[in-house]
Amino acid sequence: METASLRNNRDGKENLVTEESKAIVKRVSEEAVGGGDLSVMDELVADDFVDHSALPGTPPGREGAKAFVRVFHAGFPDLSLTNEDITGRGR
Repeated sequence: METASLRNNRDGKENLVTEESKAIVKRVSEEAVGGGDLSVMDELVADDFVDHSALPGTPPGREGAKAFVRVFHAGFPDLSLTNEDITGRGR
């Protein structure tokens, strides 16, 4: 069973923020971006993912996101990330 918490958005309506969504963000940031494990992105990032701030020449979709991580790790090979708190709000 999925654990969820309710949050209030600015107009006072309740939104559902699931623990599953937070776990996905944590895995992508820590394991893929921080740890360089691109297989996590194959598992969790949609193939039709759109990065609205992608650098020119970056391939579209999941492959573009993976390309960003590769370039980032080339510049910062010892990078590691740790999420201490993840917040979110529903639609």
